Amino acid sequence: MMDPALEPYLAKIRAAQPALAIVTAELNTDGMANAVVIVNDALVFRFPKTEAARELQRYEAALLDAIHARLPATVPRVEAQTEDFAQYRLVPGEPLYRHRLLGAAPEAQARVLGQLGAFLAALHSTPLDGLPDPPWQRPGQRETARSRALARLEQVRQLLYPHLWRDQRAWVEHLYAPVLDGTLDLDGFTPRLIHADLASYHLLVAPGPWRLSGVIDFGTAGPGDPAVDIGLLLSTYGESVVRRVAETYPLSAALLDRARFFAGALELEWAL
Repeated sequence: MMDPALEPYLAKIRAAQPALAIVTAELNTDGMANAVVIVNDALVFRFPKTEAARELQRYEAALLDAIHARLPATVPRVEAQTEDFAQYRLVPGEPLYRHRLLGAAPEAQARVLGQLGAFLAALHSTPLDGLPDPPWQRPGQRETARSRALARLEQVRQLLYPHLWRDQRAWVEHLYAPVLDGTLDLDGFTPRLIHADLASYHLLVAPGPWRLSGVIDFGTAGPGDPAVDIGLLLSTYGESVVRRVAETYPLSAALLDRARFFAGALELEWAL
């Protein structure tokens, strides 16, 4: 018996695709932007929760259509899109959780991390010309990465400091000190196409042999600092693991410095 919560979603799928025989269905509402229904262990239907999420979904479909052939890992390809959902084939694999990676055999770890580096190298070298404009990119924007970071620091001081202990506030000030004094140049990069949400559950691995089988959820991808992607990996896996992608992806000292800042700032983003 299917979960009753599935019914509103299944009704919309049936209305759009009456010939589809739905044998099994699984609902996941954990996502911040979309509810996801997996049908017959083969088709993914993503239902945007807000109008902003719907706009992101249209953008993501256009972006993936433009870049999928350049990437060495499988990414979703939207096959059908309505006002209610976007549909694509299920990308096979299990999330690359930290414990799963560290529990794998050394040769499997090396293989997956090398493939992850190759994916990042291909993504970050994708030409920006001809790609769709992200919905959040407005004409005439002149905000710098430094100004965004300092605005966030003010929010942290106002909203989080009342809830933090003295040592925690000291950690925040230490994190932002090189941004404040200019020794860390957050704007010292050439914009590249970045994923911008490389959480462990967006990186998929498959067995036989263990490999990076896919990367999903490109709704926040767009021009940006490659250090953002590396920072997300640092936050999830730690620096000793991330440094192992250097065989297939160059990790400069300046990039790592920015990535370390982004990894720390990510914790504050979640807290905010």
